[in-house]
Amino acid sequence: MKSKFSIIIPCYNEEKTVYSVVKKICNSFEKELVVVVNDGSTDNSLIELNKIENNNLYVINQDENMGKGFAMRNGLDFIKDK
Repeated sequence: MKSKFSIIIPCYNEEKTVYSVVKKICNSFEKELVVVVNDGSTDNSLIELNKIENNNLYVINQDENMGKGFAMRNGLDFIKDK
């Protein structure tokens, strides 16, 4: 029996790479959830993330940059509530 896991990805101003990286992760592993926390990006990262269609992908948008640690805790809290 394979165990499943969830992935949390903090994102800040990664519009050039976030689509391809997250898409590959969503399609590569047997996992429960992929949670991307957009940590107050000022570029088009959120637009790129919203282009990805996957039932296991959840995007959390933080209006203000709170740092990687806060983004990770926010993602972990989301997973615990799922």
